[in-house]
Amino acid sequence: VKFVYSKNSDMGSSLSAPPQNAGSYYVQARISETNNTHAVQSAAVGFTITKASAPAVADPDKFSMMIGLEKGYEFDLTTLTMPTDAGTKTYSVAEPSDTSLFKLVPTINGNTLRFTSANAAAAGKTATALVTISSDNYADVTVTFNFEIIDKAPVVISGVSVASKAYDGAVAAYTGT
Repeated sequence: VKFVYSKNSDMGSSLSAPPQNAGSYYVQARISETNNTHAVQSAAVGFTITKASAPAVADPDKFSMMIGLEKGYEFDLTTLTMPTDAGTKTYSVAEPSDTSLFKLVPTINGNTLRFTSANAAAAGKTATALVTISSDNYADVTVTFNFEIIDKAPVVISGVSVASKAYDGAVAAYTGT
């Protein structure tokens, strides 16, 4: 017995392997002709592989945008971890909760979320934007992007070291930036 799979009830174009992705399919059992029997085939029987429940996908870190700075940002949406068997993924974004934080509101181009911060005058304003991930094999996932306007950019100091020195009241020499 050979099982043949197709997306069409007429079984006109068969699939090369049993289906694995969510969708509607048909299967037909076929027995080849032998010296003692004629070839025979069953009627095509439809079946559906349903999408799995939406997986848990962590929200990305908050985007901090500085007062008085108009700046473009990009975020690679493929870094949002989906199961490896999700299949083809597409992305869409809803309008943010407060558009005044943006000169250009978040949009999606392929797998990239792009937006430009506005030249904001007050710190503390926040907004969210919801990105929906649609895939072949899982229910849609909604990820929340959080944005905030901050007063000043955080300063990170790293790589500074001072050689061992006993206190003697003199300025210590250092290396680093």
